Amino acid sequence: MKIIFLIIFSISLYANSSYELKLYDKVFTSLFEKEKINIYTTKKYESIFKYHHKFNIVTNCKEADLIFSNIDSNCTKKPIFVKDYKSFKEIKNVIGAFYYRKGRPQLKLNKKNIKKFNLNIDNYLKDYVE
Repeated sequence: MKIIFLIIFSISLYANSSYELKLYDKVFTSLFEKEKINIYTTKKYESIFKYHHKFNIVTNCKEADLIFSNIDSNCTKKPIFVKDYKSFKEIKNVIGAFYYRKGRPQLKLNKKNIKKFNLNIDNYLKDYVE
């Protein structure tokens, strides 16, 4: 019984990360209007993007198109995408957030910061802008 539970749990984790990666693929390529996006992130989130052909993990925030997660104060001039609502509201250059609230996925985009960085908001993303 424990083995069956572990298998189901592993499959659901993979399905969630796959869904999340597809969402980032669609949103980021749309916002930046680029096929390959340089992402600066922590080791914790690096595995999300590591093997996807549209994302390139960079080790220096100056080379990045996007900062994923609230990492350090040296990268304040780049757009930031976070994984929680609190950071979405508090951090200055946040362009968006993807997080779960009450078990449901939530996507939020910050219109003011998206315009500040001259990014594109496609029509299918308009419902997520505030």
